[in-house]
Amino acid sequence: MTLVDTHCHLNDRRAFPDPVQVVDEALSQGVARLVVVGVDTESSERAVDLADRFDPIYAVVGWHPNSASEFNPSEMKRIEGLLGHPKVVALGEIGLDYYRDHASRED
Repeated sequence: MTLVDTHCHLNDRRAFPDPVQVVDEALSQGVARLVVVGVDTESSERAVDLADRFDPIYAVVGWHPNSASEFNPSEMKRIEGLLGHPKVVALGEIGLDYYRDHASRED
C-alpha cells in the first residue's frame, strides 16, 4: 500500500520550522508523497519551494476562503504563474467556508 498525505501545511514556518525532520519522519513511517497546500500567495510560493527541495513533495496553490478579506486581485498573476510549475498538482483552498466566520460572504 502506498500512503500519501494529501493535505499538509509544511509551508507553515511557525508550525514546521524544520521541514527536513518532518519529511524524514513521514518517509520513515511509509508516507511516499506529501501534498503541501498553500492558503495565500506567500504560503503557495513556499509550498512550491518545498516541492523543489524534496522529491516526495507536491504543491497545491491558491487562496483559502478564510483569507478572502486580505485577497488582492493582483495576487492572481503570481498564483497563475505557480500553476505552470511541474510539481503543482492543483489549484486549491478555494471553497466557500461559510461555517467559519473569518471572512464576510461578500469577500
